[in-house]
Order: sequence, then C-alpha cells, then structure tokens
Amino acid sequence: MLLHLDGARLSNVAASLGLSLRAISFDLGVDLLSFGGTKNGMLLGEAIIFKDARLAKGFKYRRKQGMQLASKMRFILYME
Repeated sequence: MLLHLDGARLSNVAASLGLSLRAISFDLGVDLLSFGGTKNGMLLGEAIIFKDARLAKGFKYRRKQGMQLASKMRFILYME
C-alpha cells in the first residue's frame, strides 16, 4: 500500500520543527506528496511529487480522468 501525504501546510510544520521537507515526508515513508501551491506561496497550482519516478507512470492519463486540467487551474504538470 502506498502512502499519500497532503502537504497543504507542510512547509509551516517544517519551519516550526526546524526540519527539512524531506525529513518530514519521504524519510518517514511517504510515497506521494501533494504540495498545496496557494497555501505555500505559489501563484497557482499544486505540486505532485513522487518519491519514485516509476509511480508517475500513467499520471497524465489519471490526472485527465480526474478532470484536473490546466483549465481547472489546479495542477500544472511538469515531468522530465
């Protein structure tokens, strides 16, 4: 089973505890992190961060099925 962490206010937790984002997410076993953009100072969007790139396979298709398109102004997709 994979572990997803909604990191909407994760940067506040990291700053308060004096820890890195990695230390309070991926180092504790999180597989997928959604990082709330507007709650963390981004102009728009939400960052989806996969610990292992293999987990991102097919994500573009699943994102479209869930109606998370740029026209909805929620996710901005960047993949290498």
